[in-house]
Amino acid sequence: GAKMYHHRNAQGIWKKNYFKAGEMIYHAPEDRYDCSNNIRGRQRYEKLCCSHSVTTKALETLVLETIKRTCDYAVENEAEFREKVCSISEEQQGELSVRLEKRLAKKQKRVSEVNRLIKKLYEDNISGKLNDKRFNAMLSDYESELETLEADIDRDNAELEGMSAKKTDVDVFMELVKKHTTFEELTPAMLNEFVDKIMVYKAVGSGANRTQDVDIYLNYIGRFVVPEVVVELTEEEKLAEAKRQEKLEKKRASNRKYMARKREEARKAWAEIEAEKAKAVGQ
Repeated sequence: GAKMYHHRNAQGIWKKNYFKAGEMIYHAPEDRYDCSNNIRGRQRYEKLCCSHSVTTKALETLVLETIKRTCDYAVENEAEFREKVCSISEEQQGELSVRLEKRLAKKQKRVSEVNRLIKKLYEDNISGKLNDKRFNAMLSDYESELETLEADIDRDNAELEGMSAKKTDVDVFMELVKKHTTFEELTPAMLNEFVDKIMVYKAVGSGANRTQDVDIYLNYIGRFVVPEVVVELTEEEKLAEAKRQEKLEKKRASNRKYMARKREEARKAWAEIEAEKAKAVGQ
């Protein structure tokens, strides 16, 4: 993983419709966060990371909900909250430390491999096996990768060192909670005060079944998951929920049929365009 960057296109753009000649398709404004490694990989036609972008609206909603639920739980169950934070913090730091060390080892191994490849490049160039043009192009790629790896290693080492100095402080967090007693929107000040970091993972599935894990680490307490309160539904509520799920599944099935029909229409339109091109070449 790597740092994510905010990507926004406030105006929206028109693009050529490749399925219908002469038509343009409007692409709505974009507002999302993208992984820098994935962007860099696409630019160099390499798979440096998987795509795990997330829309700004979804992320802000999730962050606001996490802060509100955590604050509410901390106020209503302060003693239990303090106990859970202390036990969870030690466990999370141990898991994070193991992950960082594995990631560091993998990157350090790749640094050694790249250095050996650079040495081999020089040898092949001197011996005449590799011409200067190809040598310079390959050397530039390897040096760029090496620069990225070394920056990642420095960042991971700094995070490992910071973990020992960074301690859980429930008292400071409780003061923060009392400072923000009621809020309905996420402000930049709240974001800076409450959020330490956010980890976004690769999405799984597609369409209505698409899910994506996002871990939000709060300042002073780390990643805290508010315990779920299990509510026993009445028979009427169970029946209503079953009907809701049935209705939702019918809607999903209808959407799948619609999308399949649109894909088939697009396929036929593309086939017609290709046939026209072939006919024009034949003439």
